[in-house]
Amino acid sequence: MEVPQPPYDVWVCDLTHTKQTVASNTIPLAIGSIASYAKKHLGELIHIRLFKYPEELINSFLIKPPHIIGFSNYVWNLDLSYSIASHIKKIYPNIVVVFGGPNYPNNVIGQESFLKQRNNIDFYVYREGEAWFLSLLKALLANKLNIEKTKLSSLHNCHFLINGDFQFQNSNARIELDEVPSPYTTGLLDGFFDGQLMPLIQTNRGCPFSCIFCSESDKYFNKVSFRNPDHVVEELKYIAQHIKGNKNMFIADSNFGMYQQDLLISQGIAKIKETHGFPDYIHVATGKNAKERVLEAARITGGLFRLSASVQSTDPDVLKNIKRQNISPKTIIDLAKMATAIGSNTYAEIILALPGDNKRSHFKSIEDVINANLNYIRCFTLMLLEGTELDSEETISRYGLVSKYRVLPRCFGVYEFGGTKLLSVETEKVCVANNTLTFEDYLECRLFALTIEIFYNDGILSELLLFMAKYGITPYEFLKIVHDLRDGLPELLSGAYKDFLKETSGELWESENLLLEYAKDEAIIQKYIDGELGSNLIFKYKALSFIKFMGEIHEVGLQAAKDIISEKQFYDKDEILVFLDEFITYSLYKKINLLECDLVYEDMFQYDLISAESGDLNGKPADWKLIKPITLRFYHDNQQKEVINFHRQEFGMSIVGIGRILSRLHVKKMYRKVAAIKGNTIENLTHATTESRTVTV
Repeated sequence: MEVPQPPYDVWVCDLTHTKQTVASNTIPLAIGSIASYAKKHLGELIHIRLFKYPEELINSFLIKPPHIIGFSNYVWNLDLSYSIASHIKKIYPNIVVVFGGPNYPNNVIGQESFLKQRNNIDFYVYREGEAWFLSLLKALLANKLNIEKTKLSSLHNCHFLINGDFQFQNSNARIELDEVPSPYTTGLLDGFFDGQLMPLIQTNRGCPFSCIFCSESDKYFNKVSFRNPDHVVEELKYIAQHIKGNKNMFIADSNFGMYQQDLLISQGIAKIKETHGFPDYIHVATGKNAKERVLEAARITGGLFRLSASVQSTDPDVLKNIKRQNISPKTIIDLAKMATAIGSNTYAEIILALPGDNKRSHFKSIEDVINANLNYIRCFTLMLLEGTELDSEETISRYGLVSKYRVLPRCFGVYEFGGTKLLSVETEKVCVANNTLTFEDYLECRLFALTIEIFYNDGILSELLLFMAKYGITPYEFLKIVHDLRDGLPELLSGAYKDFLKETSGELWESENLLLEYAKDEAIIQKYIDGELGSNLIFKYKALSFIKFMGEIHEVGLQAAKDIISEKQFYDKDEILVFLDEFITYSLYKKINLLECDLVYEDMFQYDLISAESGDLNGKPADWKLIKPITLRFYHDNQQKEVINFHRQEFGMSIVGIGRILSRLHVKKMYRKVAAIKGNTIENLTHATTESRTVTV
């Protein structure tokens, strides 16, 4: 057999499923960093290529295969990556197959089992990829790509099997992040500016916290490594000059805004936004501490990113169990107030079924963050991730964690590899009960998550809730009333709750093997692709509410508000009820048919609703009545149209596509603008199509 000679072809793949939508639609920064570090040290000895889309990888392989191929391993692509890697090994057994990534056990028994179940993996790079993948490449090159000889080398943080025996030498050494050349400015990621993928950057790596459900809770990652802010800003300038289509971006930091250097980076972002119009929005997890600095970073950028209060739970016992210390309730309230002042979005995460959690504590956690006036609350089902303390036998046993398996949304497909069809389905392991939370209570909590998504998130009824607060009615009190009456909701909405409950129970499987045996069938996979199975249920029913139930949502909100007001002893009750009719209509015109940019609504109103919405009015509704009625126009401006139409084109208008759009947009900024019509003063709208009284409540 001919011995390969340099330069060696090295391919590194961060694959995503593509058959429903692009499931993981970010530029592959992680493999870009691995590649840039390898090129820095090996230069012309290697020719490196990066892949994101499985179709492109397969087509390139069939033309000319590489000598070495690496795959990322995340919960959303393990089965896809291993299916393709196994087929590659079947065709060319001598190609070196390397895996790496966080979706991997952190104990020796689990690691050995992982590799024995996947014996087509030659080497697994453990922990940070840049340094340890380079070390493996050097050993492979020194041994002329001979796999067995390379396994006899001294390889740190590289796991493998020799004659069925698990071999490893672990090191706690960390890489200095600034030693890694930017894969953007070196041009390695140029091919991924395709209009579909969003830029992803990282300004620091590591997390000082130890939350047991997180893959960064390992002490290995407790030390935070930083990049030079000047280098980050130069990278962002490069991205701004090359970006196509979607101008949103991700920052992969675990705690952005918590460190002093983040303010320098924020200043750079603000300048780039001013000169290049990029970014439109930043998806990022903001710092868990130093909220004043986080707020300053948001202020500097003009509210480009949402401010998160990812409390997970506010129950002291649950927080102790998961080794987490939250910011104070007062800080959360201050965060919401300051975010409103600078026009930033606010966000909170609550995780259901954490150790020690129960229905009462879960609802109390929701009440705490909603009444702090955070404007987006996401309630997650607890995932048991590989490599976390949460997924250890000791933790599972101590808290009686009950796990089920379900198909990961969008992560499935049938891929043609030459004449072979590869059927791939990704699964996730979730907790649905523990020794303090029954499965029945789990389902009730999931139903309340749906209520939050339909009636609260993205400011669906923010105008109404603001008004109710003037009369001492908290948002949580209002939502709880709506939730408890859900069986009496209009038929479409009550049916949605019943369907959601049925699908929530039906998506869960006792065994991963049984689930895969069912799902890995071409006809079944097509059902997943068509959206009949396997959707993110919260996003699915949120999408349905936006396109089908917006009128009913406002009808229910109005009736709940009237019921509450009718029970109170207010002297101006009749005036309040009249005002509510107008206010809910005003709210509806802004949001109904939201993704239909050409629809413009006009109507007559007798109250100063624009001021009422902003909270600028004092006194009672009778004081807000105008001298004479005014005509208001509800419309999308050109910037809103551009953003909405781009996302429509990117994701489509199926239920799945609309769910993706709503998860990516800062939805509240897409609500129709409102302007008073006085003669013909809105010149840019003189040719717009208008509909008068097209919506009834």
